[in-house]
Amino acid sequence: MEKKFAEIGIDIDDLDSEMIPLLHTLNFTLNLKTKYSCIGHHPNDPISVMFDESVEFLKLEQLSILLAENNERIKGVANIKNNKFMYVSCSYWIRKPLGRQLLKNWTIKTDYENLIELERVSVVSEIRKILLENADMFK
Repeated sequence: MEKKFAEIGIDIDDLDSEMIPLLHTLNFTLNLKTKYSCIGHHPNDPISVMFDESVEFLKLEQLSILLAENNERIKGVANIKNNKFMYVSCSYWIRKPLGRQLLKNWTIKTDYENLIELERVSVVSEIRKILLENADMFK
């Protein structure tokens, strides 16, 4: 698996191990190239994945809709109840750091707060299951 990631420019040693199955699904099953991810290491840190600029807008829109439609299912595995304001969000951002070129990226993030590590792993695993169940829509 390390070689597959290296072939697309991702050093597997730089990845949070809990994110590798999801990143494998995104990059190799769905062909949605990623460039950064984080499981979140502190209570209010989001779980996040940033996509490469080469990924088609329509594919990311499909991903956004799929995750929004399955938000309750994702929240369920983390035992998040009665909070309608917690969700997985997909966003497009543009910024220009001083002295650098314009950066454009899509990201998916959770805004679930105070998740323990096991809940974070469960959320990532559930997102991966949803993506695998719907892989045909990304072909």
